[in-house]
Amino acid sequence: RSALGLDGASSNTITQSYITSPNGYGAGLASNSNCNKISQSTITSNASYFTLYVISGSSNTLTENYIANPLGYGMFLTGSAHYNTISQSTMIVGGGGLWALNISGSSNTVTQSYMLSSAGSGVVVGNSAGGNTISRSTMTGGAGNFALSLSGSTNTVTQSYMASPTGHGVYMGVLSRYNTISWS
Repeated sequence: RSALGLDGASSNTITQSYITSPNGYGAGLASNSNCNKISQSTITSNASYFTLYVISGSSNTLTENYIANPLGYGMFLTGSAHYNTISQSTMIVGGGGLWALNISGSSNTVTQSYMLSSAGSGVVVGNSAGGNTISRSTMTGGAGNFALSLSGSTNTVTQSYMASPTGHGVYMGVLSRYNTISWS
């Protein structure tokens, strides 16, 4: 159900591509898909699925990508996604209560990126997430939601802008421990 599916595939490069699925996932990396690079590409979906997901993958590089889904979720790094890097990318979603980026894994890096959910949260860092870094990025939420919902532990947000005009810029719940927000 993905326009692009990497399943146990490693060390591949996808660049300057248009990847779209009107009724499913845009792109997925699963089953220990490691050390892959997706760059300078547009990835879209028009359904209530993840536009791009990484399940059980590490050390993947996602750079200079445009990720959009007017009805569903943006990018999802699951609890088994570690050491992945997202840079200079844009993630935009429009579905009610949905997020542009969800990080549930550990030791992932997001830098110089823009995450917008017009009717949900810009970025959700989940309860099991640890050691992730978001830097020099913009997170925007809408419709009374959060720009950044930060849970988990030892996550760092630095030099970033967070805004949700009708909601909260940052929300830290009871499972948020030892996280750092600086220069933001």
